[in-house]
Amino acid sequence: MMRDIASMALTIDERRFDYLTGEEPGYGHGASIKKAGLAGFDRFALAEAIKKELAKSLLFNLRSIAGSKQVEGKRVAAPENDALMFTVQVEYPDLAGVQQRYQVGVKYNPREHRGEVITMFG
Repeated sequence: MMRDIASMALTIDERRFDYLTGEEPGYGHGASIKKAGLAGFDRFALAEAIKKELAKSLLFNLRSIAGSKQVEGKRVAAPENDALMFTVQVEYPDLAGVQQRYQVGVKYNPREHRGEVITMFG
């Protein structure tokens, strides 16, 4: 059962944070993070800034993803890794003060009422 997304714990792991803030061509969404005025935030502050916007947003593209894991070199089913994925729109002012929309992809674990930011672009 899905609860209010604004009350979930929202995290960004270190590798994902590097990806989100990376500006290397073909890697990361650093330009979007910078445009949103969120550059310089650590992963905890960035997660908190995104979480504050969740209460104002609608869920899009809600889907269930079957969990899996690698065992002895093979990918096998792992129901403990099942998750819901969704996208939310958040808004931040750009450097000129104009509100801009960004899409944030979230992997949601309903058992723990916890989400992980997967992507952010706009």
